[in-house]
Amino acid sequence: MSKLIPKFTGKIEKNKLIFYNPQLFSLYLGNLEGKEVEIIVQKKVKSRNDKMNRYYWAFLHIIAKETGDDDNSLHEYFKRVLLPPQILEVLGKEIKIPASTSKLKSDEFSEYIDKIVALTGIQAPDTNDYYLTK
Repeated sequence: MSKLIPKFTGKIEKNKLIFYNPQLFSLYLGNLEGKEVEIIVQKKVKSRNDKMNRYYWAFLHIIAKETGDDDNSLHEYFKRVLLPPQILEVLGKEIKIPASTSKLKSDEFSEYIDKIVALTGIQAPDTNDYYLTK
């Protein structure tokens, strides 16, 4: 069972942590009064962006043309086969739902594309044509 864990972002200035939304962070801390906490600070990981999304759907379209399948059907198939499901608790019961590709970080997204290539044998297009150009 997974629990939602809030994420607070900020930056380090002169060896101090500056939150982008300090009021929200303070409000959250108020809910933890008297409890032990664990703090993890890490460098922000780049998330998948709009250009990567366009690349992904262009690749799905290439696969669809070669296989005769629909782009959306391929998307659903690949995320169900290649990504671990999300486990939610609803009404006291655990349910599994397909993972979201939009939640993948850029390195995870690259691995996902590599898995699709391995699964289908269809070469992905050159990334420079889609999301590495300015």
